[in-house]
Amino acid sequence: MAISLVDLQDFLTLFSGNKEAYGVHVYGKTIKGKKEEGKNYTKVEPITEQQYKEHLEGKQGLGIIPIQSNNTCHFAVLDVDVYEKDIINSYTNFIYEHGLPVVPFNSKSGGLHVYLFLKIPIAVNAVRTYMSRIATLMGLNNKTEVFPKQTTIIAGQVGNWINLPYYGLKISRAINKDKKHMLFETAIKHIKSYQQTEQSLMQFFENLSLADAPPCLQHIFLKGQTNSRNEYLFSLACYYKAKFGDDFEFKISEANNQLKDPVGTAELQRTVIATHKRKDYTYKCASEPIVSFCNKVICKIAQYGIGGQEISNLDFEEFIQYTSDPPYYEWVVNGKALRFYSELEIIQQLRFRSLCFRELHTLPNRVKEIVWTRIVNQALENVIVKKITSEEDISPGTLFKEFLMEFLEKRAPAKIKQHILLDRVFKDKDLSQYVFKAQNLVSFLVNQKQFRFYGTTEIQVRLRELGGVPKRYYIDKRTASARVWVLPFVALEKFIDEERLEETVVTFEEEFKDDPF
Repeated sequence: MAISLVDLQDFLTLFSGNKEAYGVHVYGKTIKGKKEEGKNYTKVEPITEQQYKEHLEGKQGLGIIPIQSNNTCHFAVLDVDVYEKDIINSYTNFIYEHGLPVVPFNSKSGGLHVYLFLKIPIAVNAVRTYMSRIATLMGLNNKTEVFPKQTTIIAGQVGNWINLPYYGLKISRAINKDKKHMLFETAIKHIKSYQQTEQSLMQFFENLSLADAPPCLQHIFLKGQTNSRNEYLFSLACYYKAKFGDDFEFKISEANNQLKDPVGTAELQRTVIATHKRKDYTYKCASEPIVSFCNKVICKIAQYGIGGQEISNLDFEEFIQYTSDPPYYEWVVNGKALRFYSELEIIQQLRFRSLCFRELHTLPNRVKEIVWTRIVNQALENVIVKKITSEEDISPGTLFKEFLMEFLEKRAPAKIKQHILLDRVFKDKDLSQYVFKAQNLVSFLVNQKQFRFYGTTEIQVRLRELGGVPKRYYIDKRTASARVWVLPFVALEKFIDEERLEETVVTFEEEFKDDPF
């Protein structure tokens, strides 16, 4: 078949690359299921229309270096190292079913090449990113070769070349949606209709389902099947929960129904949905089926990818509040209990990230406040409250109550009101209240008990919480009223009763009854 000058010029334009060097391939024997055995060499000389013509005529195989001198390219290729017809057909089906902006070709050895054609050359860095995203969408191996291989041309080098299709118009042809080979003229028209601009590429990825999700989940979602359904749905629920909050339940049910072999509704509710209602988890990146389609570079730039601000890269498990005074908290994260001594340490992410650094040997990304609030609220909805006994509790609040009780009840009392002025506590039985000087209490706590957890302001707050009030107290006719604090007896009655119940009397005989000597 004769090649028209128009088709030749179109072919040259579509497959244009480095103009200062090109590859030559001398075709050899082709064994089914294996790479064709031929000889390759590079010519460092300007390429002309003649080389393209001889390639199409089957006289000399031509290889083009896609990267141009200004580090842009006109076309790019995924070299998919598969030769089984069924697998090639499945990739071809996926490309056409989901409208991927690429054209599948058989390679010269019967494998698969996936071409991206551009109307205007684009920077190689950007093109390689687009090709990486397409490879992940298709579920290709992370090691799939991408041409151009280089992102910049180094002085003295020309870059790697790839054999062009349609050698002799028969070897390495484009594949249509019916898995049939296209004739040369048909292929040229088809390729020209698939030429992309950077804007059209960006729009394609933005409009694709799960565009802001990790690419591994996007691939499985589009494919509609996996051998590890529960594990896939578990990670997909992480994405939906981060994006839609409580509505994740409806979204994950819809996604499950779109699978070619969905999980039963009852099982989905009992496993994936029930688990995510209780706690917050992250993607299971190290497990199948996610790990097989992982693309960390693309995942990091996705809005809900791992390492972004929308979703944490940690598993949040049991959240426990211990009823000390004030309470403290333990949060099991990635299987390790992290301890927090105030609510602010949890609300503000700084302490949390510091503990992850120390205990988990990882510095998690700082998520957005609205995301962190949702994670914390999820933990609070399932909080486990554990009571601390008085023997275990050495919190500042409990120590304060113990020392206050000792100050009020276990020291020599004031027998008359005047003793209030001499560091004594007067028990006014008529009014059922303790009467004492504030400075005497502060001196007792700081000097005798070395209690320095509270300043004077905090001591006042604690006394008021117990029902105490400051007032002027009339002592006698000869002494002016004194500034004192009064505290009702009932304020400490419960605390005193608990202490009495916990007291045990051990006789000498009981203490040594098991001693053999």
